[in-house]
Amino acid sequence: MDGVSGSEKETLVLLEQARKGNRSAREELIAGHRNFIVKCVAQVVPAQRADLTSTDEYSVALIAFNEAVDRYDASRGASFHGFARQVIRRRLVDHYRASRRHAAEVPYAELPRETGRPENAFPADEAREEIQRLTAHLAEYGISFEDLVRETPKHRDSRRIAVGIARRILADPEMRASLERKKKLPFKILLRQLVFNPKTVQRHRRYIIAVCLILGGDFPLLRDYVRGIEEGGEQGGR
Repeated sequence: MDGVSGSEKETLVLLEQARKGNRSAREELIAGHRNFIVKCVAQVVPAQRADLTSTDEYSVALIAFNEAVDRYDASRGASFHGFARQVIRRRLVDHYRASRRHAAEVPYAELPRETGRPENAFPADEAREEIQRLTAHLAEYGISFEDLVRETPKHRDSRRIAVGIARRILADPEMRASLERKKKLPFKILLRQLVFNPKTVQRHRRYIIAVCLILGGDFPLLRDYVRGIEEGGEQGGR
């Protein structure tokens, strides 16, 4: 690695570890590149916004960065950051095209915005009723609520990536139909589109399915909670 700075060497080491399945290395890469990802989003978003980390574009960029981690090949001579920037830009362009194409299937503009109320302010009866319905729906997919609690990603950016994957599934009629018909993630289609490490998707598959059910169903309180994850407002995250 002659001619490579210390920080670049560290990044390359983490990249190698992440591709071998080291979850901590992947989390460290993502956490250390948040500002980089935000800058990439700022170069592409159609209008300047106060907090880019609360946008759908940031979730898409996180997914794209994770993809870049899995696809980067140092032997081709390009820097990782240059490659990651290119992947993020392409995925954001794809996102805008897909949003226009599938606006009828997933009318995001009609979803209620984050209310800002704390979790303990949710009407108890309504929250309990939503959780009961979600639990019953999850059972159709072979998932218990305990599974969901146990397998929820510990890190905020990992949760955002999972939510971004869920939104991508809902925005694609083929993937959404496959999920609803087979009661499992459409791995082949998903991995073909996102070029993810299969272990990354598999690790969070129950959580991704749950988010799909929440965003695609009649769960307004839980949907507010998911939006809070995207906007960095949920408690207990890092």
